[in-house]
Amino acid sequence: MRILLIGAGAVGKYLAGELSSKHEVTLIETRRDRCELLRPLLPNVKLINEDGCEPWVLEMVGISDTELVVTVTGDDEDNLVISYLSKFEYEVPTVIARVNNPSNQWLFNPEWGVDTEVSVSDMIAQVVQEEITALVED
Repeated sequence: MRILLIGAGAVGKYLAGELSSKHEVTLIETRRDRCELLRPLLPNVKLINEDGCEPWVLEMVGISDTELVVTVTGDDEDNLVISYLSKFEYEVPTVIARVNNPSNQWLFNPEWGVDTEVSVSDMIAQVVQEEITALVED
């Protein structure tokens, strides 16, 4: 499967490493220093030092032939722009987007091109609620 990841922070780096053993992974990152640091650590990943919000960058990496786009930048606006472009301009079948600020979670929906949104804050809150419920029941 051809996978495009945007954002090479801790999450993007981890995903690229995990997915590249079985899939063709391209990782876009704006910070040159991060790209240079990751190149030797991710030898099976095509690493691009550009802005993933730019349509010409998405076209350059072959987004039209990509089956999955995962936006994991630290900026919700960037993640939404990339999701929207991926789904509606380039007809990527599946788009997964990271939600950084829980108050923005309502925006991450199919109307914005997001098939699946991932909010770490929401996941942690759910786990805490489950633990509280388990403690109260005991």
